[in-house]
Amino acid sequence: MSLKTSFFTIGGGDESNWRVMTHPDLSDGDAYLFPSTTHNLLVYNARGTKIFKTDLTNITFLADLPVSSPSGIFYNNSVNQLVILKSNYSSNSVSYISTDANLSTYASGTLPSDAYYTGAQLNGELIYGNGYYVIGGEYYPNTTDNPNQTSNPAIFYSTNGISWTRVLLNSTTVNRTMGDVDQVGFGNNKFVAFGSYFTGTSDSSSKAIASSTPKTWTKAKSDFSGHIRVPVIFCNGYFYHYTWGISKLIRSSDGTNWNELTKPTEFSAERYSFDVLYDNGVYYLLDQKAIYSTSDFSTYKKYKMPFTSTTWYRQSMVIVGDTIVVMRGNKVYYSKISELVEDI
Repeated sequence: MSLKTSFFTIGGGDESNWRVMTHPDLSDGDAYLFPSTTHNLLVYNARGTKIFKTDLTNITFLADLPVSSPSGIFYNNSVNQLVILKSNYSSNSVSYISTDANLSTYASGTLPSDAYYTGAQLNGELIYGNGYYVIGGEYYPNTTDNPNQTSNPAIFYSTNGISWTRVLLNSTTVNRTMGDVDQVGFGNNKFVAFGSYFTGTSDSSSKAIASSTPKTWTKAKSDFSGHIRVPVIFCNGYFYHYTWGISKLIRSSDGTNWNELTKPTEFSAERYSFDVLYDNGVYYLLDQKAIYSTSDFSTYKKYKMPFTSTTWYRQSMVIVGDTIVVMRGNKVYYSKISELVEDI
């Protein structure tokens, strides 16, 4: 298909220096940007079944995908492979992994099934580290009394994107605890997760846990709540998380001990619209409606953005060279970092 790419400035006006690219086959919905050595920058919208690439001049069609609205998607740049997970309540949850350079052909597998819901229940972002693809979730045993209230916090991991193993965090066997794993991150040779764990004793909702492998997990000391819609980000030696329910920006070097940081005024990240990037001594934070920069997580600059909608779409932000790129819905916006205009 030939492409007509549109360019125009929006949002803060001409001085905002944002440009936008669109493609007629991009649908409105949750957005993903994946930097790629092979394809420059991959563009994907979860409501569609196509993946695109861009050089920040044109967006061009790359390949058809085997499924839309995935429960998890991750592009492994080191091997140029795309892994996609699709969960279902009443049928097998399926994984797909690309098998060619253009991400157009896929091998498939299934994830361990629940006893009650049949399909594996998956939460949050799919991540990769230490040779493992990992995603959080939960397990529902087939009990007769209140089966919907007996979820066990679980981790799903795979070394090849096809064969998956489920680990229950509180026990190696099904028990009467309740909870789930909302999000998993990786950095400093450690996996970190937030979720809910109810054992009827001293555990409470949304505690952090950490592990050097996805096979065994240890409860961390965090007293901060997590949320399924906000990812755990690793950037420049630290884990970052935004605790949506209590509006706190937190940081940890080891995934066990967490400290609250001063967050930007009016900062509110939700629906996976949270990211922390680092470039040339400066951190850039993304929330639903703005980009902020800081060097010390104490004072911030806020920059004009090309959108003001609060629609609950996942948005994605990356830095490519000297350019910051944001995708929201079916539009890809970009600006030179040096040309961002402060919103004062």
